[in-house]
Amino acid sequence: MIKGPYGAPAQNYKKYDIILLIGLGIGATPFISILKDLLKNLKDTSSQVLNL
Repeated sequence: MIKGPYGAPAQNYKKYDIILLIGLGIGATPFISILKDLLKNLKDTSSQVLNL
């Protein structure tokens, strides 16, 4: 059984410690968007650490 939240696929995913992404069919678009955002944030964070 999977319990909520049942909002938009890419809504507020940053507030969770653990996320499970499953992207099939039409769900691939939000899946790719979330992955790109996560990778961008990782790059931004690592570059800030290196610039200290």
